[in-house]
Amino acid sequence: MKVGLKDITIRCNTAFFDWERELGVDLVFNIMVELKTDPKNLEDSVDYVKIYELLQKQAKVGYKLIETLAQDIGSHIMDNHPAAKGVHIIINKPFLPISGYRGGGSVIEYSCGQIDPNS
Repeated sequence: MKVGLKDITIRCNTAFFDWERELGVDLVFNIMVELKTDPKNLEDSVDYVKIYELLQKQAKVGYKLIETLAQDIGSHIMDNHPAAKGVHIIINKPFLPISGYRGGGSVIEYSCGQIDPNS
């Protein structure tokens, strides 16, 4: 079983360029946590509120790379939520500060722990 948060937009200080970190960027998070067992109570699951609070906290850190942000979020979830067997994170940066660029944003995908690709 997996539980998670979907399409959470948060203003972050994560960007390679200093000026972009100062302005802040909107990142869209999708986080799925694979559970070790089918939950019978909250201890067998993860608390959505704690995951959301983690995203809010990490948004202020000022990472240069979204990849590092994803790794730190995944590590924190695995280290602090005993019911988690694995974590899959997708972070989308919808706007890219490239002159004349007309495409979509960038997408980072990161998994840690044991994720069942068939579920």
